[in-house]
Amino acid sequence: MRIPLPSSGPLLAVLALAAALAAQDALPRLDAGSRFDAVERLDALDHAERLARLALTGDLGLPPLPPVTADSPRDDFTFEDRRPVGQGASPAGLAPGVLVDHVIPAGPGGTGTDKPEKIQYQLGALYDESGPPRPLLVAYHGFGGSAASVAAQSTLDEECNARGWVYLSVTGLDDQLFGSPICQQHVEAAIQYMLDSFHVDAERVCMVGFSMGAGVAASFAARHRDPEGVMIAALGMVSGVSDWTATHKTGSAATKAILEGEFNFGGTPAQQPFRYRQASGMHFGEGSYPPLPGELDRTLSMSTNLEHVPVFLTWDTLDTVPLSKAQNPVRARFLADTCPALVVQKKSGTLDPETGAFAPHSWAVLDEAALLDFFADQRVARRPREVHAQLDRDTGVGLLRVTQAQSGAFTWLDAELSSDGALLALDGVVNADAVRLDAQAAGLGAAPRLDARSSDALGHRAGVFGLDALPSYAVSPVTLALVPDCESDPGTSGATLPVPPHGRLFADLVVDAAWRAELDTQPEPAGVGAAATLTLDGPPGASLALLVVSLVEAPFALPGGSFLLASPVPPAKLVVLPLDSEGDLLLPLVLADEPGLPGTTLRLQALVLDARAQLVALSNMRVVHVLE
Repeated sequence: MRIPLPSSGPLLAVLALAAALAAQDALPRLDAGSRFDAVERLDALDHAERLARLALTGDLGLPPLPPVTADSPRDDFTFEDRRPVGQGASPAGLAPGVLVDHVIPAGPGGTGTDKPEKIQYQLGALYDESGPPRPLLVAYHGFGGSAASVAAQSTLDEECNARGWVYLSVTGLDDQLFGSPICQQHVEAAIQYMLDSFHVDAERVCMVGFSMGAGVAASFAARHRDPEGVMIAALGMVSGVSDWTATHKTGSAATKAILEGEFNFGGTPAQQPFRYRQASGMHFGEGSYPPLPGELDRTLSMSTNLEHVPVFLTWDTLDTVPLSKAQNPVRARFLADTCPALVVQKKSGTLDPETGAFAPHSWAVLDEAALLDFFADQRVARRPREVHAQLDRDTGVGLLRVTQAQSGAFTWLDAELSSDGALLALDGVVNADAVRLDAQAAGLGAAPRLDARSSDALGHRAGVFGLDALPSYAVSPVTLALVPDCESDPGTSGATLPVPPHGRLFADLVVDAAWRAELDTQPEPAGVGAAATLTLDGPPGASLALLVVSLVEAPFALPGGSFLLASPVPPAKLVVLPLDSEGDLLLPLVLADEPGLPGTTLRLQALVLDARAQLVALSNMRVVHVLE
């Protein structure tokens, strides 16, 4: 039976939350000798946590969780993830840490969605704002577990307390979400809250998950490679499952309904293949199983992105969940070829440390001390000079910013910046609109040589931004001929060049001393009849600009050896623009609705003159794409 909850009304939500918390306090204490009592208590604990969470988020349309009983099926992780285990021996010698329940609000500055996020954290007895920033361990529950269930079933919080680590356990919006983008957005918001609120080291954020949560943690680490944002320094996976297509195909009707929910993947794998794959650490060809695990398809497996993330992997060879038992050995071989450091701990016949019950798919499989030992010296590889990337959205990776050509699909690329910063090599680029190097982050003042290859029929633009000086044009290193269609962008102090479909770009960006004025237009692209702005930043003493507006790019020689790229030959137009006393111009404008203009590409370039009509500077060529 679905529990009716108010869709609105703050008073009702507060009453529901208070009732859930009261129910949690009234739960019977765990009798270590009674397996049934342990099952019953944790099921009640997580049910109370779920009531409290749904009082905050409202009903997300996911099916109610069936109760866990002593005879619930062990080969179904939707039940087995919710079976409790004892914690075993905890580290001694310090005052216990204090676990704090907290809600990150919805909206800007919070989760960024219209839903809040319920977390549990612990700063620990050794936490000191005046000392060095503390490492952060992020823990992810199994299916149907709560953020509080991790501390109840493992000694991760005690290990963090003993070592001076900050501990965080997240919900991910709901306990039935499999790492979908909104789930991961909530996890990112929780980590950002800890970074903003406490003395936490952003370079030492490690993550561990159990079962479904191991798959979510792996997907989160694989998808978060933007050096400007949250990144994971090292990853722990316990009894992991991480191919949600296989989970759907082999799952019960209830599991299928959960996966097809709006906040998970919004349909079957046949209807939403990309949404399942972008949240999965591994992908096995749909027609290759049974038997499990099937044939691993590396080209669609997001864990290829773990190339700079050390991994601690543990499972029990007698795991009762078929997907976990079958996938973990394959995952171990896959990660051995992928990540920089891998620790594999295979167990056999794990027992609940308190009851002695058989628990081969549980948090009891994890050696918490060994995990934290492995995490101790790990730090984020934020800006490696060499990357292989499988990206599911516009994002940063290593020293690059990447925008996709088509959303809702993967983008692939290989990139390497030479050790001396002289050459940027891009290869295997598929489904990219632009791939640009961050020169400032790379410590470069001048642009490297670009050697870029496209591996699809779309082609892309390759370039660089954050340079000390705006590039003027590009030439072939072999022939010294001009490379056409160089788009300079004063807004980013960079430029891009076209890489032809299934072709190669080999070019040097050149800064010409005569090109000392910066020309920019916004927005780009621009629409006919819409407001736009042209700016020109000329040298002191300049008083006049001759703006060439052309449809053609072709070198046009000027006296003194300089040249224009925006050809002034008709049907080009020449516009006279007066500059202010600083040699600058800010000009609001509207593109005229002229026949043939929509869908074209305009080339704009300015000749800058002084009061005696002497040429004192040229601007970069600004490319304007006119919308249809």
